[in-house]
Amino acid sequence: MFAVPEEAEAVDAVRDLVLGRAPGDGARAAFRARFGQTAAALRAKSVEDTAFYRHAPLLSAAEVGGSPARPAVDVAEFHAYCARVQRDWPYSGTVLTTHDSKRSADVRAAVSVLSQAPARWAALLAEVTRRTARAGGRRAPDPQLAWAAWQTAFGFALRRSPRGPRRRPGRTRDGSRTRS
Repeated sequence: MFAVPEEAEAVDAVRDLVLGRAPGDGARAAFRARFGQTAAALRAKSVEDTAFYRHAPLLSAAEVGGSPARPAVDVAEFHAYCARVQRDWPYSGTVLTTHDSKRSADVRAAVSVLSQAPARWAALLAEVTRRTARAGGRRAPDPQLAWAAWQTAFGFALRRSPRGPRRRPGRTRDGSRTRS
């Protein structure tokens, strides 16, 4: 499973410490507490802020708390979720965008449309690539970064906010930094 055997040994050691199986002194309890305090942040940085930028077939599915493997739920599951929220937390709301969101809800919705017309999206990308090459443009050094940049541009193009065009280069730059 691990390319480097020492990585497996390190994971086993951490697992044993967290589960209280490793021999040792009182430092184990402190380690377990610290591990619990940092595990969520570590997951966020390693998975949501890194992996989601390295493999992003559909950017709207690569969001904090999401799963690119299962980007959406069916209507019945969504309605069941809404019924549970109404029953258990009647004064709460469903948040579409938070401080952790990579893209706003409207940009994610626009990008999600691409999954409904993959052939048209592929044709558009082929045409854009052809035109930019003919105009003296160079090929993107990283195809995944280009893919993410085109999806982001598409999402912003459908957005009516005057902030969209100003933020686009920053979002693309942020994504390229996260990938390296």
